[in-house]
Amino acid sequence: MKNLMKIIIKLLPSFATVLALTAGAQGAFVDPTWSARVAGLGGAYTALSDDAAGIFYNPAGGVGMMRKEILLSYSKLLTGLETVNISLGQVAYAHPIGKHSVLGIGWGRFQAVDLYREDTVLVSYAQSLKPLFASYSGDLSLGISAKFLTRSFTMTDRTSNDPVFSGGGRKSAAAIDLHVFSVPEPVLLPGLSLGLTARSVNSPNIGLQADENLPMEIVGGILYRWNNFAFPIDVASRKGKLNPSFGAEMNLMNGAMSFRMGSDINQISTGLGISHDLTQNFKIAFEYAFLMPLTVEGTTGSHRATFGIKF
Repeated sequence: MKNLMKIIIKLLPSFATVLALTAGAQGAFVDPTWSARVAGLGGAYTALSDDAAGIFYNPAGGVGMMRKEILLSYSKLLTGLETVNISLGQVAYAHPIGKHSVLGIGWGRFQAVDLYREDTVLVSYAQSLKPLFASYSGDLSLGISAKFLTRSFTMTDRTSNDPVFSGGGRKSAAAIDLHVFSVPEPVLLPGLSLGLTARSVNSPNIGLQADENLPMEIVGGILYRWNNFAFPIDVASRKGKLNPSFGAEMNLMNGAMSFRMGSDINQISTGLGISHDLTQNFKIAFEYAFLMPLTVEGTTGSHRATFGIKF
């Protein structure tokens, strides 16, 4: 979004706040760390994506889910900065269809209060190809996501007469994402899985006055599981810039408690998760993550919390 910084400058009172907003939070269209679990893993989730949050990253990774799941997430970003009030909110629902497909529905919001907002409404579907290759010991799944994106700026006396907002302060567009997930040869390569996602393959126009096409982003991921540990690594490419991320997750007490850490080039993170089976078919979970940016000064970090239900 090449014109976003210029527009935000018209709205925000200080250049320091502009840097905090554009470098630290980036907005819902490009920020890959929606849920607390994803954030705790540094955003490396393309080859994992085994819960409802995965519908925003790689829904093909959720084909093996056995129960329906809903996640509610809230994030407070860059706390401690006096002129910044930025948050993320997310609702994600995954609905398995038989043993080989899964449907996902989600909504996400990024908001700088009284300044700027982005909304993402998503519908995804993923299908395993294993029934077509019964002799293959691994698994290969394909997925597709349709996203309805809306960005809106709060209109003020300062901006209402600006040519940038001559057509209003709101723009919507549709984007298509494509996904691949693979568990190659679990006998020869135990614990290994691979993921690939292409976001916004149609490069939708999200500009207000002038055309401003959202660039396609390619994310490749690899995951290695060893005993009760998981080690995901992602590399994202957007407009020729590479952003690697990695994480580590340790599960204890048969998965009832988890500890995480992760990092990308902009921040480091840590997190934990607790889950409990209320009945045989009803499980609740709470996830928390703390992120400390490496490029923004004067902040006490970002916080993310997620509450989940499996049924």
